[in-house]
Amino acid sequence: MKKSKFVLTIILVLCFTKGFSQDPIVLGAALTQLSDQLKQAIEAAKNAGLNLEIEAGREVAISIENFKNAYTSSLNLTMDKLDHMATKQFESLKSFTNQIKDQTVTSVNDITERTQQLIDALPFRSHQPHLRSFTPSYIVPTTHNYDVTVVCKGNFEKAGSPDYKPTLKIGSHIYGGGGGNQSIEFHVPVSVFMAEKGIEKNNFGYLICELSIPWNDKVFMIFPSKKIDKYNLYIGTLPKQPGQLTLVRTINTIIRKDSVVTNNPAFRQSSCSDGGNNDKPDVPWAVSPTPGWTIVPGSSSIRVVDGQGDYGLRFVSDAGNKVQYNVSTFHHGITGGPSGCLNFTITFRETVDDKQQIFSTQAYNIDWGDSKTIDYAEGEWKMIYKAFDGSSNEFAGVDNTNPFIQIIKTGMTYKLITANPSTLSWH
Repeated sequence: MKKSKFVLTIILVLCFTKGFSQDPIVLGAALTQLSDQLKQAIEAAKNAGLNLEIEAGREVAISIENFKNAYTSSLNLTMDKLDHMATKQFESLKSFTNQIKDQTVTSVNDITERTQQLIDALPFRSHQPHLRSFTPSYIVPTTHNYDVTVVCKGNFEKAGSPDYKPTLKIGSHIYGGGGGNQSIEFHVPVSVFMAEKGIEKNNFGYLICELSIPWNDKVFMIFPSKKIDKYNLYIGTLPKQPGQLTLVRTINTIIRKDSVVTNNPAFRQSSCSDGGNNDKPDVPWAVSPTPGWTIVPGSSSIRVVDGQGDYGLRFVSDAGNKVQYNVSTFHHGITGGPSGCLNFTITFRETVDDKQQIFSTQAYNIDWGDSKTIDYAEGEWKMIYKAFDGSSNEFAGVDNTNPFIQIIKTGMTYKLITANPSTLSWH
């Protein structure tokens, strides 16, 4: 009885384990998951404005597509059935993708070098094409018409044959490529890219294009068989505008200032004992304004703070940027009453024209390939430029050192010109 219970327990455990175990994932599904993760990571990098991860993601996408094409015959195998080399290479692809996902990329060149090494080690079949790189890394969004030249480099043995012409699909548009077995070119109107989703006004973006490369395989090593290898190309897009431009205008203004001035300490004139007991008739007392200021005519006055005896006050002039009053004091003997002595102040208003600068700011919204007039003279303006790549510059006159904008002089005014999108080279 105990033995029967033991056997029954084993059977139940085995059934339970089998019922709740998951089948190992096949390579094709694992690659689809990895491609989806990479796309999500690139999307997150785009939203965060991280062009480094977008560029690195492009390189990883190429290596994933090459891996998928090289291991076409193994796509239905479960992951545990892959050989050691394939497993190791897949783990490398996961590691690259995680770097994009975790936003820990420090060098695009490092990612590119490592993905190229992986591509070189893939088991491509005889005559099978493979893609190593493509340009441009970025296109420049614009309403100006020009053709974007997409150049794909790698090994394309049959690319020159009429029946094996490579194609590039962008949205619903398909373009045939020309070239040789090492390089293929596609010429696509920029308007086709502009019609696609993924272009941002003030941020980096990306578009996904599908590259198809026909090639000639052989069945059973004898019978020819036409195959098509496909690649998803992540082409980055610059923002629709070159960055944030702010015109700072300097306005010189005159502001008149007034001030009331009173001499301190008070003046003293005395014909008393402290003044020598002498008559002092019509003694001039003058005051001057603060250096650089001007006396306001008719604004002066004289005030006796305290005084006694025989004294007199007389206004003389406020011309020549000087206020003058003459003061008289007289001495008297014992029987003649008190002698004159007093403390007094002179007050006047002064004024000055103060030069001040007022700064006004104006945002300049301008697209690639456009221009805008700066209708102010030299010294009256400066342009603050925060570029889409994070760099900052200030311009206050003619300048052609910046790769994205330049300032030229036309007559008495200046003109701001953004880079021509068809010739702009960045990264």
